[in-house]
Amino acid sequence: ARLFNTEFNKLVDSQMTDAQGRYYFVAGGSNFKVSVEHPQFGTVTSPEIKLKEKEQETITSKVALKKK
Repeated sequence: ARLFNTEFNKLVDSQMTDAQGRYYFVAGGSNFKVSVEHPQFGTVTSPEIKLKEKEQETITSKVALKKK
């Protein structure tokens, strides 16, 4: 999973998901999107996560990818 700052389209952080596809990031002060990628399953990108007004927030999700 990769966390991108949408204002600058800059990679902020990346993490491996666990076996159930879960991840978490701590972010704030901007807007973000999360992209999850796997060679056998393709790429899924989240809608924009608006945290510009928040100092710090935890971004969590469980991602379900579909086999190509």
